[in-house]
Amino acid sequence: MVSHEQIVDFSNRLTNGMDKAEASWNVMKFLCAGIGMVLQDEQVSPIVRDAFAVAHRYWFEGAENEHELNAARIKCWDFLEAKGRDVEIEDNEDAAVRALFCVMYPDRVSDEDFVQESFDWFFEMVNRIGDFGHAFEQAAARVTRTVE
Repeated sequence: MVSHEQIVDFSNRLTNGMDKAEASWNVMKFLCAGIGMVLQDEQVSPIVRDAFAVAHRYWFEGAENEHELNAARIKCWDFLEAKGRDVEIEDNEDAAVRALFCVMYPDRVSDEDFVQESFDWFFEMVNRIGDFGHAFEQAAARVTRTVE
């Protein structure tokens, strides 16, 4: 599991010494890479995989597809609703979709409260899926090395 102490440490390492916009962007990239690690071994719908691909392009290839990202988010909500899971979280796929949502609201990335809430919610969902503490520790180390 990713502990509360790790989550605080990740947040500090990902934002230390950066202006607000850069810090928020860095957090979103970290979360997007993280959901990629989580999805790697999970059986999820092609809708979820496609939405992740859209989010990954958005955060790592220049943020040119905001409309596509919003459309993918709506498809994910429709997918959960069709499963009868628009409120309940019953399996790993439900939790993975909700973690993915954390990087699918590009218009809110400038809202510090939203970014922090997304960060916390993301790890709550990831911890429902499995123990990714070590993987995220390695990812945070890689990200902070490239920032320094």
